[in-house]
Amino acid sequence: MKKYLSKIILSAFVLFGLLIYLFTSYNPTAYSWQTTAVTYLTKLTDFVFLPLSLKKHSLPTYQVTINPDNYIVLNQNLPDPRQTQGILPDTAKQYVPAKFKFQDQEYDVQVRIRGLDFDHWVHPKKSWRIKFKANQPFFGQTSINLIIPEDRGMYLEELSNFRAKKLGLVVPKSQYAVLKVNGQTQGVYWQVNHFTPAFLEKNQLPVGNLYGDIDQMVSLDQQQSIYQSTYYFKKYVQDEIYKTDNYAEISLLLGLLNNASDQEFFASLPLILDMDNFLSWQAHSVLMSSIHQDSIHNIRLYWHPALGKFFIFPWDVLGGQVVWPVDYHPLVSRVLENPDWLQKRNKILSEYVNNPDNLTEDLEYYDEQVKKTKIAIFKDYKKFFSNLGYLKQTQKTRQQIINQFELIKKSIAENSIPNESSAFKFPLTEKIDVNHIDKPVDQSEFQYLDQSIKLPAK
Repeated sequence: MKKYLSKIILSAFVLFGLLIYLFTSYNPTAYSWQTTAVTYLTKLTDFVFLPLSLKKHSLPTYQVTINPDNYIVLNQNLPDPRQTQGILPDTAKQYVPAKFKFQDQEYDVQVRIRGLDFDHWVHPKKSWRIKFKANQPFFGQTSINLIIPEDRGMYLEELSNFRAKKLGLVVPKSQYAVLKVNGQTQGVYWQVNHFTPAFLEKNQLPVGNLYGDIDQMVSLDQQQSIYQSTYYFKKYVQDEIYKTDNYAEISLLLGLLNNASDQEFFASLPLILDMDNFLSWQAHSVLMSSIHQDSIHNIRLYWHPALGKFFIFPWDVLGGQVVWPVDYHPLVSRVLENPDWLQKRNKILSEYVNNPDNLTEDLEYYDEQVKKTKIAIFKDYKKFFSNLGYLKQTQKTRQQIINQFELIKKSIAENSIPNESSAFKFPLTEKIDVNHIDKPVDQSEFQYLDQSIKLPAK
């Protein structure tokens, strides 16, 4: 009897030790076996929410139907993340035909798994991109993204868009929705319109070059700053003015950033960058405590063909920590070295945080999103977290929003803002050629620009 009792006690200790190991090594967005094990263990507590999960939700529900063979192809194209450093290669970003149905209307579409990092495509719940035909758009849009909300801080990115619009910034239309694929519920998604000509048209902007960063097919610690070469930029939208592709605008910006003296930089930058827009965008990043639009990704720069200036759109902002963001963006670093621009940025922030109605509105919007989605999320068995984990994170994020607001207010009042231009020192000691052979640059098409702006010499 004692022998069996000792074995039971030993087994209990081993099991307890294993559980401790699983939970202490748990990373909800990793692709290790611990993640899967702990996720399912924590979800055992979801039975407590069963009565709530039986209620009906009010979110729009999209139904996608994919030929079974094509569905298999989509999943078989996904690589082993251990062999790609968690990066989704272009070879896996293949579209397949599908049917999309919403409110008794059916669309012929193309669908694929979207997202560069592994959290979008490793787990059972995956992110999607859906393309509609130009002659059959979806509420005026030809492409939408259905992104796992866990990758966007559940409600942080939606709050980010709400705040951005209050600051006069342009963001894609977004909301929450439920997706079913071949009759199987995939769960709750953050739906956001893609960057297309329709996006510009929807925001009453003329079609112009809309730049973003290329996907660097290496792990994050190996990725290079995109602000050193035109090579790292791609176009989501191509202008309609010039017959040939041209990266002259982005070359102008990178040349000024890297090679111009302070005097040249401060004098010339406002000629090609809308400073009010940029400073509002940066103030928005501070409000969100975000460093996620950084030196390696998440840039959306739009060249307005009529105004002849760049405008920046917030994208994949995230944030959520209680900290004043610094050392994350080379253009921010150099712009804020100008005391006049720094003062203007501080004024934007001061006006926002010293108006208590702003925080009230922000929290009301946040709470509204939680209320609208909570039942659907309780019913989402593919989400990364348990229902208890979801509730805990939701409350934690809400408090962080309050704390960040108060931190900014206090820092400005006490003049204790940290040095925001310490990480990137410009101009470079040796001038660089920011142009790349694969990205053509034709300065002749920009003769109307102020003659003080010059493309960097090769």
